[in-house]
Amino acid sequence: MKRSVRLFCVALFLLTSLIIFAAPAATASAQCTGVNYTVQRGDSLLRIAAGFGTTWQAIASANNLYNPNLIFPGQVLFIPTSCVPPPTVPPPTVTPMPPAPPTPPIVGTWYTVRPGDTLQTIAWQFGTTWQAIAQANGIVNPNLIFAGQVLFIPAAPVIFSYIVQPGDTLSSIAWRFGTTVNAIMAQNNIANPNRIYAGQLLYIPVY
Repeated sequence: MKRSVRLFCVALFLLTSLIIFAAPAATASAQCTGVNYTVQRGDSLLRIAAGFGTTWQAIASANNLYNPNLIFPGQVLFIPTSCVPPPTVPPPTVTPMPPAPPTPPIVGTWYTVRPGDTLQTIAWQFGTTWQAIAQANGIVNPNLIFAGQVLFIPAAPVIFSYIVQPGDTLSSIAWRFGTTVNAIMAQNNIANPNRIYAGQLLYIPVY
């Protein structure tokens, strides 16, 4: 029984070794031509390289010598005399992204919320929309404001009218006018930014 287990372990070790070493990774290498040289007593890689007009590093690389000092008389070395470098792989082509539209300057004023205020009443007071105030202040729930809170009130936007063209998206329209998708959606009460159609009239707020 012990002998069978031992034989199984030896067979498993040999199989693992074959799997690891049988298929080395293929790498691009230079194609070299040269001559074979038999190492003589007293030779060193440096001396051999000088005799053939090459470098000891080239000889070591061509013969897979990890230690350049470990050569012996009678050893046959391949001496590369000329090498053709491996073909270079061109880098992947990167398509440049179109430049981002210039960010419109944000102008406006600051306002301290008073008791009884709502975003809607504040918006009426400043001639803007509650959506614009909510967006400018990162307010998720427009009903959650409190007395003493300081809000930034963006200036009322300039409104442009635009007829949607075939192939248009809210992103492309916003990019064209230098505004945001959210601003267009809020101005036109659009719930789904993907549901616009050619011929649709949109009002584009530009701040």
